[in-house]
Amino acid sequence: MFSKLVATLALATSLIVAPQVAFASDALSTTQCLNVAVTNEVNVPSSIGNVRITIEATNAIMKLASPIGLTSIAGWATPDTKGSAAIGFEGSTEVALAALQNLKARAVSTGNTTFNVVVIPAGVSFSSETGHYYKALSGTFANWDEARVVASTQTYNNLTGYLATVTSASETNVLAKLGVGGWLGGSDSEADGVWKWMTGPEAGQAFSYTNWASGEPNNFFPEGETHLEMKANSALWNDARFAEALGFAIVEFGGLPGQTPTMNPITFSENRTASEGSGEIVDPQACDPSLPPMDISLLSTGTSAAPYEFLLEDVPSVENAFDPEQADLWAEFTSPTNDVLRIPVYWAIPYENSAPSGAGQWRVKFKPTIVGNWSVDIEGSIQGKDVGDVTPLSFTVSEITKPALKVNGRGFVQDSKPFIPVGYNIAWSRSNSLVDYERWFKKSAQHGANWARIWMASWGFGFEWNDTGLGDYTKRMDRAAKLDAVFDLATKYGIYIDLVFLNHGAFSLTTNSEWKDNPYNLANGGPLSNPSEFVTNPEALKLWHQRMRYVTARYAGEPNLGAWEWWNEVDFTPIAASELQTWMSNSRTLLETFDPYNHLITNSWATGGSLRDWSSLDFASIHVYNDADPLVTLTNLQEAMFNATEIPVVVAEMGAAATGEDISLDPKGLHLHNSQWAALFTGFGAPAMYWWWDEYLDPQNLWGITKGLSRLIKDFDVASMEKMKFKTMKKTQGYALVDANGTLAWIRHVDHHRAALIRRKTDELRNALKQNRKPRKVNDPIAKAGVVSIPVQSDGKYLVQVINPISGNVLQSSSKVSKSRKVQVKLKKFRGDIALRLVRMP
Repeated sequence: MFSKLVATLALATSLIVAPQVAFASDALSTTQCLNVAVTNEVNVPSSIGNVRITIEATNAIMKLASPIGLTSIAGWATPDTKGSAAIGFEGSTEVALAALQNLKARAVSTGNTTFNVVVIPAGVSFSSETGHYYKALSGTFANWDEARVVASTQTYNNLTGYLATVTSASETNVLAKLGVGGWLGGSDSEADGVWKWMTGPEAGQAFSYTNWASGEPNNFFPEGETHLEMKANSALWNDARFAEALGFAIVEFGGLPGQTPTMNPITFSENRTASEGSGEIVDPQACDPSLPPMDISLLSTGTSAAPYEFLLEDVPSVENAFDPEQADLWAEFTSPTNDVLRIPVYWAIPYENSAPSGAGQWRVKFKPTIVGNWSVDIEGSIQGKDVGDVTPLSFTVSEITKPALKVNGRGFVQDSKPFIPVGYNIAWSRSNSLVDYERWFKKSAQHGANWARIWMASWGFGFEWNDTGLGDYTKRMDRAAKLDAVFDLATKYGIYIDLVFLNHGAFSLTTNSEWKDNPYNLANGGPLSNPSEFVTNPEALKLWHQRMRYVTARYAGEPNLGAWEWWNEVDFTPIAASELQTWMSNSRTLLETFDPYNHLITNSWATGGSLRDWSSLDFASIHVYNDADPLVTLTNLQEAMFNATEIPVVVAEMGAAATGEDISLDPKGLHLHNSQWAALFTGFGAPAMYWWWDEYLDPQNLWGITKGLSRLIKDFDVASMEKMKFKTMKKTQGYALVDANGTLAWIRHVDHHRAALIRRKTDELRNALKQNRKPRKVNDPIAKAGVVSIPVQSDGKYLVQVINPISGNVLQSSSKVSKSRKVQVKLKKFRGDIALRLVRMP
């Protein structure tokens, strides 16, 4: 078997120094860990300093026993991952090849098991289908042509680069692993709508394969969108303006005539079946038989509204069950299609009615992605000893929860349907009571809300603080149990949770500072002399990775987890921007190994949102606190943010002031109302999410303000709609969102906002004092009756509904035929504002 492999490789690589490689392993078993090692050297030309090695296994999970000296690469499991079907790493030739001799594997079922290995020079990705190489080139390019020129100056492995040309789904999958978006080599600048490749060996050829995002290409901007952009992570395509300032270009190497690489890819594979027994046993004790058998059982059957929960018993005890160096356990779920989801096992103390109800347990939360027959096995180690025999558990899934939310252009989708986050900050309960969350979730959901932002702060749901010390969360398992219950309530009421890992005060010296009480503080026995070191100190990073792993293990399987948020207002900490960006990028890479569902990731800053680096995030969260007209404030912010990033932008916190809401000045929530409507009609990915939920919203019973807007936008993909202004009656403003299905319109009196309301109240008080009388009630301004022309995308017949913006009630309804892409609607006089919903009829 081995000589046959060597001969094949020698023939395939006769133009270079021929590598002689072979695997050594014993029979793969579903109950035994085994070493799979390269026994002979892989000969790499001496001019190649570092190499990239990728290993893909079918029907097996692998890990490297000795990852020291290796670095991870985008899109592949990290070298120190405790088990993956696909491992990738870079390092010096000597170190990287030596690591292959410490490769362990476990078959996940009986049958054939294959290991495919690729060795190439470091720094790029490789497609075995095209034989080409790819890399993401970083830089702020003034336009597409500058990116093209810079790409053509790149060299790799004696090959000249060019903006990538993508001709197959397989090639797309390679580019998706790069994790970034950027310019590709396509354009329709020669003839509008006729897309061609302008670079590489396909230059001049029309597209034979496309991967357009939903609704693209759409030529959105008036100056035209003539050049091809690839979106991050999904690798979907978008038509972009020639002068779009993108931060990356995707460069391809290979295929140009007359070029020969210094080193051809070294590829080889080896097949095994669970019944075969051949080759040298490198380490027969790879799975330590001294560990007692463990047992996994089903604790609760999942439904469309609840995760499956499993219990792992007979696990040897450890001093700190939260420390993965002591207990590193993973559940491996194999789907009906043989895909494997890996989820960390976590330690929990069961609670009932806020009191412990039993001893600690090892648990797994899991939400299946498809129906059918699944199985779960356990992999990992206790005190450095690999887990021994664990009998896999089979179970049948008959219903699944909705999949995780995903980004689509400037908005969000769930299961390919538009999802618009509508909600509030409900960050904590001051009484630490679930009764509060029951009331808040119920009232907000009754009026169309589906989103809540919740903090893991020291006084709230945080697991690690000065009462726990660092790295052991035992004393805060009551808070973890309460957060479990909050997720249950969220699922009950259809609320998706944005879970915020860190709040600014814990690491701030200036704003809401808790640094003097922080267990990371050197003065409290922690490792940090300054909070800025949290993102660079090795001990702090280790503890952060541990905490992130635990939180993810416990909540990634929750059906109503909407997003992870790294920090609330991190700019109030002394952490440097460059160090924060590295920390966020590394944290994301690690989080993706803990969360197999790839939930959305965001971060928030208090000020200067457009100046931040959003490249490692799925959507941008900005905060706005001022008492100016939200239409003015958010229009300006939208323009700045949309120039800074192409991901969705959400106003995640908003209020009239950062110090509190003055109920006497705005008792009915006018600023709240305007914030929600203005955010949506100026192009943000969601209505603005108000703060002051417990001091203002709830006492004033303002939850119903969301109702009208949620009714208006129902069944519309608001984030993808074209926003425009239109002429209206005197002293009013008209805003519209338009697509092929219809138009949503908002007409508002120019003085229908908080600042104008306060001016009217002040004037009335002054007049009352002059006239020696009691102040009269100040009402909303009246807009006169009139006829307005509502824009539509195309002429046809429309159902026209005039809607009360607060209640959502339909005030008048009629069918009208558009002319010159406008629908004439006669409006009666109204107070404050009015909304219209035009739905195109068949």
